[in-house]
This record gives sequence, C-alpha cells and structure tokens, in this order.
Amino acid sequence: MTSPGDLIPTGEPFTEIPYAVAYDPFMASIWTTAAVALLFVIVRIYARIRSSGQLFPDDIFVLLACVIVFITGSLWQWVARDMYILLEILAGNTQLLEQLLASGKLVAVINVHASNHVLHYACLTAIKLSVLLFFRRLGGYRVDTVRRIWWFLVGYVLIGLIITVACTPWKCFIKSPDKIIEFTMECNAPDYQEFVNNVYKVNTALDVSSDFFIMTVPVLLVWDLHIPLKKKLAFVGLFSMTIIVMVIAVVRLVGAFSDGHIDPTFAFLWGSIEMCIATMISCLSSFPQLFISSKSNKPAYKPSETFIERVKNRAMGRKKAPSTHMVTDEFTGITLHDGNNYEYVTMPESTKSRTSIRQPHTEEIPLDGMRPQSPNGGIMMTQEYQVQSFQRGV
Repeated sequence: MTSPGDLIPTGEPFTEIPYAVAYDPFMASIWTTAAVALLFVIVRIYARIRSSGQLFPDDIFVLLACVIVFITGSLWQWVARDMYILLEILAGNTQLLEQLLASGKLVAVINVHASNHVLHYACLTAIKLSVLLFFRRLGGYRVDTVRRIWWFLVGYVLIGLIITVACTPWKCFIKSPDKIIEFTMECNAPDYQEFVNNVYKVNTALDVSSDFFIMTVPVLLVWDLHIPLKKKLAFVGLFSMTIIVMVIAVVRLVGAFSDGHIDPTFAFLWGSIEMCIATMISCLSSFPQLFISSKSNKPAYKPSETFIERVKNRAMGRKKAPSTHMVTDEFTGITLHDGNNYEYVTMPESTKSRTSIRQPHTEEIPLDGMRPQSPNGGIMMTQEYQVQSFQRGV
C-alpha cells in the first residue's frame, strides 16, 4: 500500500520559496487578460461582419485562439488551488498531503500541468496562422518574393507546433493515483527534468524566431509602394507590436528558471498573458483604418482591388475612368436608341450618384424634355444601373 511519504517526489525539492506568484494574483491576471482579449475579438468580429458581411479564415483562427485562452483559464480555475498545495508539498510541507489527497485532484493537477504546454503553443500557432492569412488577403501574396516567404513561414510555424507536441512529456500523464510512484520516479528524475527544461527552451526559441520572421512580411509588402514614409512606418510599426509578445516569451523563460527550476506559477501566468496579448495584437492588425488615413469618408475603389493596391492608388493620385466604378454602384453606361438600333456610349461624370441602389433600375427620359406619344416617337435615353457586390473591408 502506498504511504504518504511515497508520494513525495524523489528529485530535488524546491528552494525556500515554492512559487513566485500567489494564487489570487495568478487567477486575477489570467481572467483579466482573457476578458480584455475577448473584448478585442468581439469588436473585430463585429467590425468584420458589419463591413464585409462574412468572416474570413484569419478570423476563424483568431476565434480558435480565443477559445483556447478560455479553455486554459477554465482548467486553471479548476485545479490552480490544488497546484499550489502540491507546490507546498514539493517544498517540504508534507502536512498538506492529506488535504491534497482528499480533494481527489492530484491526477488532474499533473494532467493540466502537462496539457497546458500544448494548449499554449496551439493558441500561438493559431494566431500566427491568422496573421499570415491576413497578409495573404492584403494582396502581397501576388508578389513572388512574398509568396515564397509566406509558404516558408507557414511551414516553419507548423513544424514548431509538431516539435512541441512531439516533445511533450506524455508519459507524465497519470490515469489513476496508483501510478503516482511511477510518475515520481520517471518525471522527477534529474536527467528527465533537464530534458524537459531543454525542450522548454527550444520551444521558446522557435516561438520567438517565428514571430521575428513574420514581422518581415509587412516590411516587404510596403517596401516598393510609393506612399509617404509616415504611412510605411505606421504600417510596419503596427505589426512590430509583435515584439511585445516576443519580450513576454523571453521574460517567461528567464523568470521561470530564476532559481534553476521551472516555476510553474510564473511560467503559466506569463504564458497566459502572452496568449492574450498576441490575440489583442492580431485583432488590431485587422483594422487598416488604424494606420491608413483618407481625406474622404468613402474613398472610391474597385471591388476587385486588394488593400495594398488601394493604398498605392491613393498615394499616386490616380484618376479613375468615369465609366469604371463608384463607391457602391457600377454602371454599364447610357444607351441611346431609336426603337431598334442601340449604341452604347460612355456614361458622363454628371450622371454618377453615390446613392446605393439595391435592385437593377432602368429609367427612360426623352431627350427633348417631352414625353413621346408613341413607343417609337422621339429618341429615348435609357440609363441602366447595375449593382455589383463587393467587400468593403479588408
């Protein structure tokens, strides 16, 4: 029969301070940052549906990341208090062992500890794929250099996730309390702990390096555009906010190993903050209005134009052909007919209207100002409006 003393790990115990972050600040920080991230996601989805009437793949990945954030928070809400009891026991306070066993959550604490590692990097991967898909929709994917880098980054991000999942200590998952001693012997051995620590460092390096590579994409997108330097810097600067996420990842790594051991409270807290901050930044980058100014509230652009093309056209001051397009409507032209013969001519500028027309409309107006007495009497001008739907937002 297993005794309480057998449940104490045989590896080195923690130092005098068993954890760096207390329970209340730990949970308060997790839920506060998660709530703010959720608010950003709600605003993003609302703006997307209002402007485009649909969601895009990059929006779906952001929603997935937000779901993972709340799954992680819910798991810690369930077992965090017992995790602190376990840390006290590992530090030598064996009097709390009976309390932990009575809660029946010892297995859950260890399983959540291991699964959080995968959830964390799955969330970051979803956000990175969202940003890459957003860059693709900007139109830069048409550039050969950007296309090659884009595929490289997608592969790099996915390989990083595969390495993370493959190196997760799956054997440290416990299915029953009967395997506690087996867990203690294998998962707390010095050699295995060193392996886990190295994996933790490698995963952080992959995370930070992929963020750095992704930041090069917006630089390539605007490098050859003839737009003011301020707009270039604003565009690149917004996506450079990813540096904040990179700094948090480094702080999480350095702080977690401050005493030679991984401090779970510090690592998990800053891991949660990293996920939430990354989600917020990905939402900010989806609003081009934040870094592209315009003198008109409703600038004219083609429904087929990409975001990058619109920026370039506005900066060059290119004049639109009178018969090509408008903000909400596209006209086919003016038809002059004498009953049988039709001739299509270019629509004059004065006939354009900014009024949104929902259905096709044909209006016949006598050129001489008099209504004809017969269907074939006089020359009639037929003005036909044809509405083409397009996406307002990027």
